[in-house]
Amino acid sequence: MKLAFTDIDGTLLEGFISVGFVDYLVQKGVVKPEYGEAQDNLMQRFYCGGVEYLPWLAEWCGIWAKALTGLRQDDIISESKAFFELFKQNIFPNSKALVGLLHENGFKAVGISVGALEAQERVAEELGLDQVFATTVGVEGGAYTGSITSDLHSADGKERLIKRLLEENNVGKSVCLGFGDTLHDSQIFLNVGKPMPLNPNPALEELANQNGWTVARDSDVLEKVRPLL
Repeated sequence: MKLAFTDIDGTLLEGFISVGFVDYLVQKGVVKPEYGEAQDNLMQRFYCGGVEYLPWLAEWCGIWAKALTGLRQDDIISESKAFFELFKQNIFPNSKALVGLLHENGFKAVGISVGALEAQERVAEELGLDQVFATTVGVEGGAYTGSITSDLHSADGKERLIKRLLEENNVGKSVCLGFGDTLHDSQIFLNVGKPMPLNPNPALEELANQNGWTVARDSDVLEKVRPLL
Protein backbone atom coordinates (compact mmCIF):
# COMPACT_ATOMS: atom_id res chain seq x y z
CA MET A 1 0.00 0.00 0.00
CA LYS A 2 1.02 3.60 -0.68
CA LEU A 3 -0.52 6.69 0.88
CA ALA A 4 -1.27 10.05 -0.72
CA PHE A 5 -1.93 12.85 1.76
CA THR A 6 -3.71 15.94 0.54
CA ASP A 7 -4.88 19.21 1.96
CA ILE A 8 -8.35 20.19 0.73
CA ASP A 9 -9.12 23.94 0.80
CA GLY A 10 -7.18 25.72 -1.93
CA THR A 11 -5.66 22.42 -3.05
CA LEU A 12 -8.66 20.45 -4.32
CA LEU A 13 -11.21 23.25 -4.28
CA GLU A 14 -11.40 27.02 -4.44
CA GLY A 15 -11.88 28.93 -1.20
CA PHE A 16 -12.62 27.71 2.31
CA ILE A 17 -15.60 25.37 2.40
CA SER A 18 -15.98 25.58 6.17
CA VAL A 19 -16.09 29.38 6.13
CA GLY A 20 -18.86 29.14 3.57
CA PHE A 21 -20.65 26.58 5.70
CA VAL A 22 -20.71 28.92 8.70
CA ASP A 23 -22.17 31.68 6.51
CA TYR A 24 -24.78 29.22 5.23
CA LEU A 25 -25.77 28.15 8.75
CA VAL A 26 -26.13 31.79 9.82
CA GLN A 27 -28.31 32.54 6.79
CA LYS A 28 -30.49 29.53 7.60
CA GLY A 29 -30.90 30.71 11.19
CA VAL A 30 -29.22 27.58 12.54
CA VAL A 31 -26.23 29.44 14.00
CA LYS A 32 -26.42 32.78 15.80
CA PRO A 33 -25.41 35.83 13.72
CA GLU A 34 -22.70 36.76 16.22
CA TYR A 35 -20.61 33.82 15.04
CA GLY A 36 -20.90 34.86 11.43
CA GLU A 37 -19.81 38.36 12.43
CA ALA A 38 -16.87 36.97 14.39
CA GLN A 39 -15.82 34.92 11.37
CA ASP A 40 -16.14 37.90 9.02
CA ASN A 41 -13.98 39.99 11.34
CA LEU A 42 -11.39 37.22 11.54
CA MET A 43 -11.26 36.79 7.76
CA GLN A 44 -10.82 40.53 7.23
CA ARG A 45 -7.92 40.59 9.68
CA PHE A 46 -6.37 37.55 8.01
CA TYR A 47 -6.57 38.95 4.48
CA CYS A 48 -5.19 42.30 5.67
CA GLY A 49 -2.26 40.66 7.41
CA GLY A 50 -3.55 41.44 10.88
CA VAL A 51 -3.33 37.83 12.05
CA GLU A 52 -0.83 35.15 11.09
CA TYR A 53 -1.79 31.78 9.67
CA LEU A 54 -1.60 29.50 12.72
CA PRO A 55 -3.36 31.92 15.11
CA TRP A 56 -5.99 32.41 12.41
CA LEU A 57 -6.61 28.66 12.24
CA ALA A 58 -6.88 28.37 16.01
CA GLU A 59 -9.26 31.32 16.28
CA TRP A 60 -11.47 30.00 13.49
CA CYS A 61 -11.69 26.60 15.18
CA GLY A 62 -12.77 28.34 18.39
CA ILE A 63 -15.53 30.22 16.57
CA TRP A 64 -16.72 27.02 14.93
CA ALA A 65 -16.81 25.09 18.20
CA LYS A 66 -18.70 27.82 20.05
CA ALA A 67 -21.19 28.21 17.18
CA LEU A 68 -22.11 24.52 17.41
CA THR A 69 -22.56 24.39 21.17
CA GLY A 70 -25.86 22.74 22.04
CA LEU A 71 -26.83 22.01 18.44
CA ARG A 72 -27.70 18.49 17.33
CA GLN A 73 -25.01 16.72 15.36
CA ASP A 74 -27.55 15.03 13.06
CA ASP A 75 -29.01 18.42 12.16
CA ILE A 76 -25.63 19.89 11.25
CA ILE A 77 -24.72 16.87 9.14
CA SER A 78 -28.03 17.19 7.32
CA GLU A 79 -27.40 20.90 6.73
CA SER A 80 -23.90 20.11 5.44
CA LYS A 81 -25.37 17.91 2.72
CA ALA A 82 -27.75 20.64 1.56
CA PHE A 83 -24.96 23.22 1.67
CA PHE A 84 -22.58 21.05 -0.32
CA GLU A 85 -24.99 20.87 -3.24
CA LEU A 86 -24.51 24.63 -3.54
CA PHE A 87 -20.78 24.63 -2.88
CA LYS A 88 -19.51 21.68 -4.90
CA GLN A 89 -19.14 23.80 -8.04
CA ASN A 90 -16.01 25.17 -6.32
CA ILE A 91 -14.19 21.84 -6.61
CA PHE A 92 -11.39 22.17 -9.14
CA PRO A 93 -12.08 20.38 -12.45
CA ASN A 94 -9.31 17.77 -12.14
CA SER A 95 -9.59 16.97 -8.42
CA LYS A 96 -11.79 13.90 -8.86
CA ALA A 97 -9.66 12.61 -11.72
CA LEU A 98 -6.56 13.05 -9.56
CA VAL A 99 -8.03 10.88 -6.81
CA GLY A 100 -9.03 8.29 -9.41
CA LEU A 101 -5.51 8.25 -10.83
CA LEU A 102 -4.07 7.73 -7.35
CA HIS A 103 -6.39 4.77 -6.81
CA GLU A 104 -5.44 3.26 -10.18
CA ASN A 105 -1.81 3.31 -9.08
CA GLY A 106 -2.30 1.70 -5.69
CA PHE A 107 -2.53 4.76 -3.49
CA LYS A 108 -4.92 5.26 -0.59
CA ALA A 109 -6.02 8.92 -0.72
CA VAL A 110 -6.19 10.68 2.63
CA GLY A 111 -7.60 14.19 3.06
CA ILE A 112 -6.23 16.35 5.88
CA SER A 113 -7.80 19.71 6.71
CA VAL A 114 -8.20 22.14 9.58
CA GLY A 115 -11.72 22.83 8.30
CA ALA A 116 -14.87 21.37 9.81
CA LEU A 117 -15.18 17.61 9.49
CA GLU A 118 -18.89 17.92 8.71
CA ALA A 119 -18.04 19.91 5.56
CA GLN A 120 -14.89 18.06 4.57
CA GLU A 121 -16.68 14.70 4.70
CA ARG A 122 -18.91 15.90 1.89
CA VAL A 123 -15.84 16.70 -0.22
CA ALA A 124 -14.36 13.29 0.56
CA GLU A 125 -17.56 11.58 -0.56
CA GLU A 126 -17.70 13.57 -3.78
CA LEU A 127 -14.06 12.98 -4.74
CA GLY A 128 -13.73 9.42 -3.47
CA LEU A 129 -11.11 10.08 -0.78
CA ASP A 130 -10.55 6.96 1.30
CA GLN A 131 -10.23 8.84 4.58
CA VAL A 132 -10.55 12.42 5.75
CA PHE A 133 -9.29 14.03 8.93
CA ALA A 134 -10.47 17.49 9.95
CA THR A 135 -11.46 19.61 12.95
CA THR A 136 -13.90 17.88 15.27
CA VAL A 137 -16.06 19.19 18.10
CA GLY A 138 -17.05 17.01 21.01
CA VAL A 139 -20.51 15.41 21.06
CA GLU A 140 -22.44 14.17 24.08
CA GLY A 141 -25.96 12.78 23.85
CA GLY A 142 -26.08 13.74 20.19
CA ALA A 143 -25.36 17.44 20.85
CA TYR A 144 -22.15 19.41 20.42
CA THR A 145 -20.30 20.34 23.60
CA GLY A 146 -18.37 23.30 22.20
CA SER A 147 -14.99 21.68 22.91
CA ILE A 148 -12.48 21.09 20.11
CA THR A 149 -11.41 17.45 20.15
CA SER A 150 -8.79 17.56 17.36
CA ASP A 151 -5.41 19.28 17.04
CA LEU A 152 -4.84 19.71 13.31
CA HIS A 153 -4.79 23.48 13.83
CA SER A 154 -1.62 23.21 15.93
CA ALA A 155 1.86 23.85 14.56
CA ASP A 156 2.64 20.14 14.18
CA GLY A 157 -0.85 18.64 14.07
CA LYS A 158 -0.71 17.45 10.47
CA GLU A 159 2.81 16.08 10.92
CA ARG A 160 1.86 13.96 13.94
CA LEU A 161 -1.19 12.60 12.14
CA ILE A 162 0.83 11.62 9.07
CA LYS A 163 3.49 9.88 11.16
CA ARG A 164 0.77 7.96 12.99
CA LEU A 165 -0.89 6.86 9.75
CA LEU A 166 2.43 5.77 8.25
CA GLU A 167 3.08 3.64 11.31
CA GLU A 168 -0.45 2.20 11.46
CA ASN A 169 -0.33 1.24 7.79
CA ASN A 170 3.29 0.04 7.94
CA VAL A 171 4.20 2.28 5.02
CA GLY A 172 7.51 4.05 4.45
CA LYS A 173 7.30 7.73 3.64
CA SER A 174 9.53 7.32 0.57
CA VAL A 175 6.66 5.84 -1.48
CA CYS A 176 4.06 8.37 -0.33
CA LEU A 177 2.75 11.46 -2.07
CA GLY A 178 1.75 14.79 -0.54
CA PHE A 179 -0.31 17.71 -1.88
CA GLY A 180 -0.99 21.15 -0.39
CA ASP A 181 -1.20 24.84 -1.20
CA THR A 182 0.28 26.73 1.80
CA LEU A 183 3.34 26.70 4.05
CA HIS A 184 1.25 24.97 6.72
CA ASP A 185 1.25 21.99 4.36
CA SER A 186 5.03 21.74 4.60
CA GLN A 187 4.16 19.33 7.43
CA ILE A 188 2.86 17.07 4.68
CA PHE A 189 5.73 17.64 2.25
CA LEU A 190 8.49 16.96 4.78
CA ASN A 191 6.94 13.63 5.78
CA VAL A 192 6.51 12.09 2.33
CA GLY A 193 9.00 11.05 -0.30
CA LYS A 194 7.12 12.68 -3.16
CA PRO A 195 5.90 16.21 -2.31
CA MET A 196 3.85 18.12 -4.86
CA PRO A 197 2.62 21.63 -4.03
CA LEU A 198 -0.72 21.93 -5.81
CA ASN A 199 -2.14 25.38 -6.60
CA PRO A 200 0.45 26.86 -4.19
CA ASN A 201 0.40 30.37 -2.82
CA PRO A 202 3.54 32.49 -3.49
CA ALA A 203 5.25 31.61 -0.19
CA LEU A 204 4.87 27.88 -0.77
CA GLU A 205 5.93 28.17 -4.40
CA GLU A 206 9.13 29.89 -3.27
CA LEU A 207 9.80 27.09 -0.77
CA ALA A 208 9.08 24.51 -3.46
CA ASN A 209 11.59 26.10 -5.82
CA GLN A 210 14.22 26.11 -3.07
CA ASN A 211 13.67 22.40 -2.43
CA GLY A 212 13.28 21.30 -6.03
CA TRP A 213 9.71 20.08 -5.54
CA THR A 214 7.47 19.63 -8.56
CA VAL A 215 4.80 22.36 -8.57
CA ALA A 216 1.45 21.72 -10.22
CA ARG A 217 -1.77 23.57 -10.93
CA ASP A 218 -5.14 21.95 -11.39
CA SER A 219 -4.72 22.39 -15.13
CA ASP A 220 -1.57 20.24 -15.33
CA VAL A 221 -1.60 18.10 -12.19
CA LEU A 222 -2.60 14.88 -13.96
CA GLU A 223 0.34 15.21 -16.34
CA LYS A 224 2.86 16.19 -13.66
CA VAL A 225 1.88 13.59 -11.08
CA ARG A 226 2.21 10.57 -13.38
CA PRO A 227 6.03 10.34 -13.15
CA LEU A 228 5.70 10.20 -9.35
CA LEU A 229 3.21 7.33 -9.23
